[in-house]
Amino acid sequence: MKKQVGCGVIGLGFIGSRVHVPSLKGIKAARLVAVADIDEKLVKRVAEPPIKGFLDYKKMLDDPEVEAVWVCLPNFLHAKVTLDALRAGKHVFCEMPLSNRLDDCAEIVALSEKVGKFVVPGATFRWTPNFLKAKEIMDSGQVGKPTMYYCREYIAPSVLAEQWPAGSWAWDRSKSGGTSFTLSVWAIDLMRWLVGSEMVRVYASISRVSQPKYGGITPENCQFHVTHANGVTGVFERSENSPRSMEGAELRILFDDNKGIYALDNNVVELHQEEYDKRVWKFFATGTRVWGHQQLDRHFVTSILEGKPPSVTAIDGMKAVEVATAMATSAQTGEAVRL
Repeated sequence: MKKQVGCGVIGLGFIGSRVHVPSLKGIKAARLVAVADIDEKLVKRVAEPPIKGFLDYKKMLDDPEVEAVWVCLPNFLHAKVTLDALRAGKHVFCEMPLSNRLDDCAEIVALSEKVGKFVVPGATFRWTPNFLKAKEIMDSGQVGKPTMYYCREYIAPSVLAEQWPAGSWAWDRSKSGGTSFTLSVWAIDLMRWLVGSEMVRVYASISRVSQPKYGGITPENCQFHVTHANGVTGVFERSENSPRSMEGAELRILFDDNKGIYALDNNVVELHQEEYDKRVWKFFATGTRVWGHQQLDRHFVTSILEGKPPSVTAIDGMKAVEVATAMATSAQTGEAVRL
């Protein structure tokens, strides 16, 4: 059996150059063949021999050594580049969201099936250590059926301004769909996976707060309530106006046997019994493993080598966009959206 997959990374911003490039270099089954970006300085910084550098990603797609590509570009470019890569006969890892538009997602799903190439969305929360443990607990029969959950993410505007300074595509809602849309898809996918049921109703509110000291960027506060097909209800709360000291992620899931799971950030998970007993697990992942990036990269590469469909697919990416779109629509209209 073939031992390595030739890999190419398109887009050398933060997620491309500081996450997926080092991640792939740390996977024995992956061989980083090439990188591409329109910024020549970024290409030269990463493309040290034997890694090839391209200013035109389409020329990378013509390289027969590149078998799979990682699309690490702004939202509004995801679909076009993913479709180009599929037409060139490449497997594709596409950062989330797959697109701002559902029809683009449907086209990606259809073309992936037609050409027989895998498309994996960057749904890394499924591989984040404590969330993975939560899934293990739920599947093992240690808890009953889920009844409701609360999923919170807080981030400071100073952090967003470092990644997306004023004038960036992320603050142009025609290109990003809005920051809540851009950043909610990981949590949406996580809860679809943990609960094992699709979301069928969404009700949301979004407010924007201008930050003059960060160039006038407009971080969002977003809350949305969902109902799953199996009756589970959930609340998502995310803010991009948090002080640094309150940044973090939190997940609480309650079950019909009066037990609960509590996950904090990416490294702690607790199983709470009906009374005061609880079990605690702590994880100490480092580098690109912290939020599951290297684990998912490895899974993708292994799926290609073994010819087995990956456990997360373009359909999952499309479902996350469907819910995020409903969230944005509900916030705009003030009405619940049924899916």
